[in-house]
This record gives sequence, structure tokens and C-alpha cells, in this order.
Amino acid sequence: MRQNIINSLNKLFSGTIDTIKVTYYTPKSHDVIKFTMFGHEIQEENGLITVYDDREHTNQIIPKTVNIDPLAVDDITYDDNQNRSLGIYERNVVVKMIDGSRIEMATMGMG
Repeated sequence: MRQNIINSLNKLFSGTIDTIKVTYYTPKSHDVIKFTMFGHEIQEENGLITVYDDREHTNQIIPKTVNIDPLAVDDITYDDNQNRSLGIYERNVVVKMIDGSRIEMATMGMG
């Protein structure tokens, strides 16, 4: 599962991207957390995969981050939508967790 997560994230961030829209859904409290990242860096430490905003962290004490524990992941889906006539593409990664929570990351670009 760890390699599937890394591969999906690498595909999501490949090419030229402007922003990364992140939405986190929690099943129990029905909370939705949304934020935008303007850059990304993927790190692995102690079995945890962390994606953080490497462009905004200089202005913040703690950068915007997404933490993914591969042992808690139930399924990961990568989707690539392209409109070749307009030159617009959209990529999405959805990480479904065992507890029912869900992390959605989306990028959009031109080219």
C-alpha cells in the first residue's frame, strides 16, 4: 500500500501545477477541512507519509501538511482528466481510510 500511495502522489504532482486543493472529511463528526497548498514536498519518516507545502512554510510556524499512515489506508484512487482541445488537465487522488475518513487532493493545470 505504501508504494501505491507514493506512486499516486508522484503522478498527482507531476508536470506543472499551480495549486493543490486538499479536502479532509471525517466520518464521525462530519467535519470538513479545506485548504490550498502552493507547493509540495513528500517525506517518509517512521512509516508515515507526509506531504507539506514547501512554498508557504517560511511564513508559518507549521506548514500546511497532509499525513498519511499507510497502515490505516483502506483504498487509494488516482484519476486523471484531460481536455486536450482546451489544454486543461485535472488530477485527483482520493485516500480512503479504514475509519471512514477521506483525504482528497486535486491539482489543475494548463499545458
